[in-house]
Amino acid sequence: MYISACRAIPAGTELTMYYRDPFLPSSERRAALLAVYKFHCACPSCLSPASSDKRRLRESQHVHGRVLRHLMCIPYLMQMCAEGEEDDIGSNAEAEGYEGYKRMLRAWRLANGAEEVDVRRVELSEEEMTRVAVSRRRTGG
Repeated sequence: MYISACRAIPAGTELTMYYRDPFLPSSERRAALLAVYKFHCACPSCLSPASSDKRRLRESQHVHGRVLRHLMCIPYLMQMCAEGEEDDIGSNAEAEGYEGYKRMLRAWRLANGAEEVDVRRVELSEEEMTRVAVSRRRTGG
């Protein structure tokens, strides 16, 4: 297993991770933990399934809503390419509220070993990644 950190972690800090999808209902998480890892979970979330499951459902809807909003920009970008406006993708994406992609790409690069990240290079990389994604979407590949 390979894990990257987005920030410096002091020595002795406890790191935790999920065994299963954290958005599953408590009954499914507990059954999977017992079947795969052979233990009964006694964490606060598993011991209070009614409140935990409601909270997890809200969080899941929030996360999936964000993913859908990001996916919704693909047709917009495809239309820009069809209209010959590929060079404006970066500036228009920013104007339309998609500037978060630059931050995500920058964070991903830093987490994967970059000492520092040149903002202009990130912008160019983002535009290139967008063009590739649009091209693949058009060709079905």
